[in-house]
Amino acid sequence: MTAMRVLTSILNQAVFEVRVDSTKLFKVTLAPRTYCYWISVVPDHYKYWECFRETHPQWRQIALKYGASRTTLDFHGYCPEFPSMRSLVSWLFDVLKLSQGERRLLTLSIQGGRWSVF
Repeated sequence: MTAMRVLTSILNQAVFEVRVDSTKLFKVTLAPRTYCYWISVVPDHYKYWECFRETHPQWRQIALKYGASRTTLDFHGYCPEFPSMRSLVSWLFDVLKLSQGERRLLTLSIQGGRWSVF
């Protein structure tokens, strides 16, 4: 199973109100050797992240722990942006309280894919 399928499945289970058909991990270059990482959700990215925030009220406190961009924390309907893929995935693990099996499956999927910098 690919990393995106695993991630899509996990995010579908995290918010029942909004369907997730697919996901994509983004790495955006902000400056030389400075990046931000976030997750895009299809078909309704903004509604998904709005519901995610309502469903998981601890999301913000945990995002701060992993160094999320404060700017993205204030915009409703956005996935928080993180300075590394590891921070993004660790945030997701903690917010969703994923089992060790789910954590391993997602980590191995990401490492085996194009996100080998994880």
